[in-house]
Amino acid sequence: MKALIPNIKSFYTDDANSQQLISTGETPVQVMLSMNAYSMIAEGVNIKLAIPKEGAILGVDTVGINKGTKHADLAYKFMNIALKPEIQEQVAKIYRGSPTVTNAHIDPELAKLPGMLTTPAQWNATINTDPQLRAEKTAEWRQWFSENIMSH
Repeated sequence: MKALIPNIKSFYTDDANSQQLISTGETPVQVMLSMNAYSMIAEGVNIKLAIPKEGAILGVDTVGINKGTKHADLAYKFMNIALKPEIQEQVAKIYRGSPTVTNAHIDPELAKLPGMLTTPAQWNATINTDPQLRAEKTAEWRQWFSENIMSH
């Protein structure tokens, strides 16, 4: 990673900054969320999504319920709706996001898109970090990255 520093133009801090940098051509190559790339392509930005043959990092969004909430019943209701196969099918169709339930039926052409994970084998083939290790080490990793990569 340190050897790549001379080739790094910028570090972005949020999705909007990422999208601006690539849409203006300031950063012609980026590591970005596939959903963001597909959204930009749909908006007419001339970019192409590619995933290295070695694989890609899997980013998993989560939904949680705060302990002690007075609205747990509504939170569970929301989660149950969000995880319905027909809702996950719409997430895949509209946002090009991989369904998070195994019984969602995804159009075969959509399932072929880079970054679209629709089978257990595809999910298992991603580069994934042990959640416990990630929780324990994230602050340390961010500090190392800031000190050794971003500061150069």
